[in-house]
Amino acid sequence: MHPTHVPIVNVVFTPSADEIAFHRGLIEAMEEAQRRGIAAVTYKGDMVDEAMLKTSRELLDFARSIGLKV
Repeated sequence: MHPTHVPIVNVVFTPSADEIAFHRGLIEAMEEAQRRGIAAVTYKGDMVDEAMLKTSRELLDFARSIGLKV
């Protein structure tokens, strides 16, 4: 990777506000489901489970690590 590529890579891989909101909502939906003893739920029209929850947490952790407000 050349230093001139850094700006576009940052644009492509930085989560948008919409992505952050989506993943925050997914986490909330899954945590509520888990409190009720349910392992999977429908969120925004898609079936989500523990694997998606892990991915969402990782994305939000990444966003925090680069200074985004989550």
